[in-house]
Amino acid sequence: MPKFTLSQTAKETGKSKSLIHNAIKFTPPKGIICVSAAASDNHTLLVKVVDSGVGIAPEDLPRVFERFYKADRSRSGGGTGLGLAIAKHIVQAHNGRIWVESRVGKGSTFYFTLPLADSPNRPLTLLEQKPRTNQFV
Repeated sequence: MPKFTLSQTAKETGKSKSLIHNAIKFTPPKGIICVSAAASDNHTLLVKVVDSGVGIAPEDLPRVFERFYKADRSRSGGGTGLGLAIAKHIVQAHNGRIWVESRVGKGSTFYFTLPLADSPNRPLTLLEQKPRTNQFV
């Protein structure tokens, strides 16, 4: 099993589940996985999942967040190719960004950002939204 470090902030976001799962899946037993999170100056949280796994080929990088896309077709075991697509939609629904940097044989780094509570870019909670009125004609 790879060495695994998880910051409490990243664990609480819940958005990193697919990224962590993939890091574990594609990192060899003596590899390293590190998850970190830090607030930036522009009112966002940056979460980073770094692994020392197999990496992703440059030609596959633009497509890894597409539904049903699998970069390594030779691995027949498990996975639907939906995890990263779902992570992308969740992050974007919260006005965040998600991207990856990778080198074959060296590993991958997945990043995502989310607006902090004091950010003007964060989505409104249900309690903050204006109530809808049902008007019947």
